[in-house]
Amino acid sequence: FLNFSQLCKNIAINRFEDCVVAFNIALSNKTGVDIFNYQNLIPGGALHACGPAVDYKDQPFQPVFRQAVLSYTMDDFIQQFQLPMPHHIKLDVDGIERAVLEGADRALSQRHIRSILVELRDHDKDIVDLIKGKGFDFHSRFQQGPDDLHMYNYIFVKKDSL
Repeated sequence: FLNFSQLCKNIAINRFEDCVVAFNIALSNKTGVDIFNYQNLIPGGALHACGPAVDYKDQPFQPVFRQAVLSYTMDDFIQQFQLPMPHHIKLDVDGIERAVLEGADRALSQRHIRSILVELRDHDKDIVDLIKGKGFDFHSRFQQGPDDLHMYNYIFVKKDSL
C-alpha cells in the first residue's frame, strides 16, 4: 500500500494518467485472496512477499504487517476486466517471478508484448528459459543493487519485434 501511493503520486506529477493505469492488486499464478507480508513499512521499501512469508533467498521472515490482497493471474485480470494487452512488462517481485510468469501464459504468447524487464538472481536460469520459451530473445542484463545480492535486471525482446 505504501508503494502504490508513491506510484500514484509519480503518475500524477508526471501527468501520465492518460497512459499509465495503476491497480493495487497482486499478480501470481492463481486468482483469489492472498496475504501480502511486509518486511518493513517504509515508502519505497522492498523484499516483501505475497503468499508465504519467505524472502528472495527462500528464507522465512517475520512480517511487520500482513494484509489481505486480491491476487490475479495476469491472464485472468486482463480477461475479466477486458483490459488491453500490455506492450511491455517490468517485473520486480522479489522471488515470485516464476508464479507471475506462469499466470501470464496466454499474455506472453501474444504478439502484443514486445519486451520484458525482470529482476532476477544470477542463478534463475529456469526463469530465463521460461521467458525464452515464450518467444523472447535475451537482449541484455545489468546489475541491480550491491554485488553480494547477485541481482540483475534482464531485458528480453519478442523475436518478431526486433
